Amino acid sequence: LCLSPTRLCLECLHAAADSESGGEWALAVVQSKGARRWIVESDTDLAPGIDVGAALALKQLRLVERDPSAEREALLQLAYLAYRFGQPVHLYRTDDGKSGELPIHAVWVEVSRSLALFDGLPRLLEKLQSAVAEVGLTVRCGVAPTLEGAHLAARESAVLDAKTFRPWLQQQPLAALRLPASVRSVLVGSGLRTIGEVIHLDVASLARRFGTEATSYLKRLTGELPDPRRSIVPPSSFHRRFELMGRVDTVDLLLLPLRRLLVELEHYLRARDIGVLQFSIELSHEGGKYSVLDVGLSAASRDANHFLLVARERLERTPLKGPVIEIRLKAERFDAAEVP
Repeated sequence: LCLSPTRLCLECLHAAADSESGGEWALAVVQSKGARRWIVESDTDLAPGIDVGAALALKQLRLVERDPSAEREALLQLAYLAYRFGQPVHLYRTDDGKSGELPIHAVWVEVSRSLALFDGLPRLLEKLQSAVAEVGLTVRCGVAPTLEGAHLAARESAVLDAKTFRPWLQQQPLAALRLPASVRSVLVGSGLRTIGEVIHLDVASLARRFGTEATSYLKRLTGELPDPRRSIVPPSSFHRRFELMGRVDTVDLLLLPLRRLLVELEHYLRARDIGVLQFSIELSHEGGKYSVLDVGLSAASRDANHFLLVARERLERTPLKGPVIEIRLKAERFDAAEVP
């Protein structure tokens, strides 16, 4: 099963900001290389990859630089969440910074051995989508017999088995292949239009023209070659950093990003089948100040709503030292949870 985030560059950021932030304008994440500056994702119908100048001529936009480190962290949290639903878990991301190229993010989880536990694939998908929505991400899911096939299937939210995968794959457009644009361009120039037409070409000829990397990808896509990947396992402690896009100077505004982090903590705990006895919230303020709230629990828990209730009480009794620009959540003391 492949989880393919469709708005990760936007959703890994938090839009809470003060009145000077221009919050009434649409938000756009931009990337730069040399003199080129382009839109990666936006809250509008602008096509990704459009130059910033052209975009600003069409829309009023609040521009925010892309944050690859925040994307990596959000993708890791998605991988830990997926760990609850099967093993092994793998992730993939591109960040080559080529002018105009758009990032690719994906998490795969092997779910075949988990189907009985979740009463079948439809129920597993329902629970997984609900869990993903809790952490504020928009994700498409695809299911197929191969990792690369599941990544393609996520484009259409398709669920494919060994019988339906190959016929479906052959009908997909050539543009869906995760090959370099230059390779796809040559294939299209040769009159090819579908993946089926490509995979029926002579492998030796393809390798001579495009190299073994392209043919290896096609074989992994169809299942003719194994596709070993480094698996992701939740670490022994939970550390999460979340940089806010604007100045947050009230507890109420702080609760939204904090809840997201606490939900991520809950999924981490459930993946490891443990509870937490204590966690700490570190707030970074403007001017280099910071404050730390240690939150202790009477019994080990993994309930994000309970965490938020306790944390809110602590925050309301502790005046903020100034506007908050970053939150860090840490948990290192664990035990068996006393709740489901």
